[in-house]
Amino acid sequence: MAENEKDPAQQVEAARKAFESDFERFVRFTGDSAERSRLSLKEAEDELSALAELRTRHSGKKSTLAACKKVIGRVATAERASFGQLVQQTESRIVQALEEVGAFLKDSIETARTESESLDVTIPGRRPRTGHLH
Repeated sequence: MAENEKDPAQQVEAARKAFESDFERFVRFTGDSAERSRLSLKEAEDELSALAELRTRHSGKKSTLAACKKVIGRVATAERASFGQLVQQTESRIVQALEEVGAFLKDSIETARTESESLDVTIPGRRPRTGHLH
C-alpha cells in the first residue's frame, strides 16, 4: 500500500510516533525533570530554533497531521466523529508539548540574558585620577 492509501487512523498514529521520536531530545525540558538544568544563552537559543523547526514539521500546513485533517471529510460518516476527535487530540498533545518546552526555553533565554547583562553594584568603583589645575 502507498502512504496515502493507509487507513487514516494509521496515518495519525504514524504522525504521533514520528513526533515522539523527533521530540525525544526535548523531553529533558518537560515536567519537573531533574535535567531541567540551566542552559547557556547560545544553547537555549539553538534549542529554541530547533523547536521552531520541529513545530513547523509536525504541526505546519504541510505536516502529516494537516493531511489527516483534510481526510476527515472523506472518512465514512459513522467513523468521522471519532476520527476527527483522534486528529484533534493528537494535534493538541503535540502543540501542548511544544508550547511547554518553548516556554521553558524562552524563560531560560531571558534568565541567561538578565544574568549576562547584570551589573554588580557592590564592586568598588574607579577612583578619579588625581591631577592638577592648569
